[in-house]
Amino acid sequence: MAATPTTAKGFIGSLFDFSFSSLITTRVIKVVYVIATVLISLVAVAYFIGGLAALGSGSAAVGLGLVVGAPLGWLLYMIVARLSLELAIVIFRIGDDVRRMADAAAGPAGHAAGYPPSVPGYGPPVGGYGPPPGGYQPPPTGGYPPPPVG
Repeated sequence: MAATPTTAKGFIGSLFDFSFSSLITTRVIKVVYVIATVLISLVAVAYFIGGLAALGSGSAAVGLGLVVGAPLGWLLYMIVARLSLELAIVIFRIGDDVRRMADAAAGPAGHAAGYPPSVPGYGPPVGGYGPPPGGYQPPPTGGYPPPPVG
């Protein structure tokens, strides 16, 4: 499998690529997700334990809020972290797909492959486009009235 521009260099080489032709986000996204999962989980466990301590010390409302809120907060933050990282990956995949499409459309000399006007289906239809839908006709002067002054 040929190396794509985002994976052609090593990690350190990509890190110091000041032209940004080699990207590191797709390589480190799994590590970022693991770190986010660990941090979010540690915070949720700390809040849960704090809630249990508050329940034991007689502060029932705060303790119950923390005991119930910690798992819900954990779930919410995990969803936000996952969606954010998936969005970043989707953006990079779109970039890869667009690059592949541009490379496929380029001719052998690297120029964009064009269609000569003699190819059927190229350009406007013979006889024009016909009347616009809905019966709208442009003004008889061929243009639109000037904008109001003032």
